[in-house]
Amino acid sequence: MFRRWKIWFQKELRQLLGIHFIFYYNRAMTMYVVFSVVCIIKNSFKCINDQLTTVTHCSVISEDVLDVLKKITELYLDTNKAVECFNDIFGWPVFLCLSQNVVYLLFCFALLSDKKFTSKGGLLAGDIIAVNVLNAILGEWGSVVQIFFFDLAMQEAKKLTKTCYELEDALPAYSKEREELRNLSEIIQSTQTNFKAADFFEINRSTILALLGTTTTYMIVIIQFNFL
Repeated sequence: MFRRWKIWFQKELRQLLGIHFIFYYNRAMTMYVVFSVVCIIKNSFKCINDQLTTVTHCSVISEDVLDVLKKITELYLDTNKAVECFNDIFGWPVFLCLSQNVVYLLFCFALLSDKKFTSKGGLLAGDIIAVNVLNAILGEWGSVVQIFFFDLAMQEAKKLTKTCYELEDALPAYSKEREELRNLSEIIQSTQTNFKAADFFEINRSTILALLGTTTTYMIVIIQFNFL
């Protein structure tokens, strides 16, 4: 009887570990793809900035600056569309990942502050809490790193308008090149999009403070419930 129960328990444990492995593997691969796409978009905006800064040099060596500016405009529009496609495809996964990290951290804090669980569980409860807290910290750290990369990509995009205004003085007045550059700056101001989490909120550095504030608020609520 004991042997049959042991075999059943080992089978269920393997299935449970397999489910957890698939879940974490899927999440890790999704976040890796998100990270890679954001880096590509960031590098694309940086490439546009670098090309804009070489416009003055191109005019000195008698290259067709107008064609260069048109290509830069096309590249910007393509990159902007890439951001929109990213929001459509990865908006919900990013939102769910950020939400899960907050909920998981609150769950670990609830276990840590629950005296009944820690007193009855003994050493096993301590191990469970330690493992969950470690996973929660790693998840939150990963979210913070990703948010910083989202913000860096948008900072590169915001530099474009400033670069356009700075380069206007380097081009001849009333020239086609200057008009094209002004047209590019107007397009940037009117069409620039930001990374969004399922259209609920924009992802930037302030998102970290928002997550921190939400987590702290619910931690206070958990403390009040557990110590009443």
